[in-house]
Amino acid sequence: MRTRLCLLALACGVVAASPAGATPPAPSYSAVMTNDSSCQFFITASWQHVKVGQVFANWYEDGIFIFTTDATIQGNKAFMTAGPLVPTTTPHDWYALVNFYSSSGAQLQQLYTNTDTANCGIGGQT
Repeated sequence: MRTRLCLLALACGVVAASPAGATPPAPSYSAVMTNDSSCQFFITASWQHVKVGQVFANWYEDGIFIFTTDATIQGNKAFMTAGPLVPTTTPHDWYALVNFYSSSGAQLQQLYTNTDTANCGIGGQT
């Protein structure tokens, strides 16, 4: 009987250590843009404490919307690539608005990447 009470007490202690009203951690999101010497651009987006089903990015050059890419998701990271774009003689500011969605299509978050300045553009620029 004494062994059973000890086991019951331990089980109750574990339950008491995890209160039912505990708040789960808040979701967090990030997105970073980089490029390489061939004018290929990359976005790596990540998230924690939330289930994400789709990620896509709206890409901007010098503040003008250019195109959208859909991500490949692996675990809690999403990867997007653009290019190689056209080398230019003047620098251009590239950034993206990254959109995170649940698998049911509900928008979870939007955030901008860093600005990546590079001598790369779309056709017809210098």
